[in-house]
Amino acid sequence: MAVVYVWRIVEALYFQAPVEGEGPTSEAPIQMLLVTGFVALLNIYFGLFPQVPLELANSAAALLLEGSK
Repeated sequence: MAVVYVWRIVEALYFQAPVEGEGPTSEAPIQMLLVTGFVALLNIYFGLFPQVPLELANSAAALLLEGSK
């Protein structure tokens, strides 16, 4: 399934003619850049220190398993 989605991107990038009449592109708004940078830093932090998400996931799983009994 993933190959189909990736192939659609490759097809659009390499095998279709570019859209005419598009204006020049500019930098993203500062708010979007700040949020993207913040999420990237969180991604790195939680990749290096996964204790917090793991504890939350374990707690949630324990609550769900208690409720199913």
